[in-house]
Amino acid sequence: MESLKGFKREKTLRRYCAFAGAGILLASPVGTLSAFVADPVAVTRIEEDWELDVNEPASQSCSPQFHTVMSPYGSLNGLYFQVTWNYQELPDVTEGGLQLQVWGGAEDFASRDAGSGYLSNDAERVSWTAVLSTDSMHVTFGIENGYSASWGSFGGESMRVRTPRPIASLDTYSTDVTTANSWITYGSNRVNRLVLKAVRRYAADGTLLSQETQERVIFQYSDQSN
Repeated sequence: MESLKGFKREKTLRRYCAFAGAGILLASPVGTLSAFVADPVAVTRIEEDWELDVNEPASQSCSPQFHTVMSPYGSLNGLYFQVTWNYQELPDVTEGGLQLQVWGGAEDFASRDAGSGYLSNDAERVSWTAVLSTDSMHVTFGIENGYSASWGSFGGESMRVRTPRPIASLDTYSTDVTTANSWITYGSNRVNRLVLKAVRRYAADGTLLSQETQERVIFQYSDQSN
């Protein structure tokens, strides 16, 4: 009897050790995996630095004219923002100044006019920063730190538009969308260069998440330019 009891006890102990060992083996990979999983930090603000170099503008014909585009998405099929420079086109075309526009695909939602002066100085440089941000309930677009000899300093609250849109992150923003859809609208022969100089992405707490410092030339003057 003793030998039978001993056999049963040893068998039970072996089964316990086997299950306990299996538990350790199963628990270990789960703990290891969780150590490498982290929530990505959302991009909530994007800044684009721009420059336009004018060679010889023509005030009488309000030339040159150009427009720039910025979207929170990877295309222009949904919400995007456009700025017309040295002209305004909604609801009717008006010369001078600039206009901030809110679009949803092919439909314009809203616009905001800013100034009325013409680009009028030879060898003039226009510089500015385009800013796109979200607070999860609204998307805001605007111009900051702008300067040109013709317009002086510009940007800030008077050059912002805001639209209701529950976007938690701007991770789908694409620099390629900006560069592919921004160009000289009229009078390209009066422009030396339009360039996107840098792009920065920020988290909600102001942390710089990434930046692009390689210039993207949208337009470069040549004798063949119209």
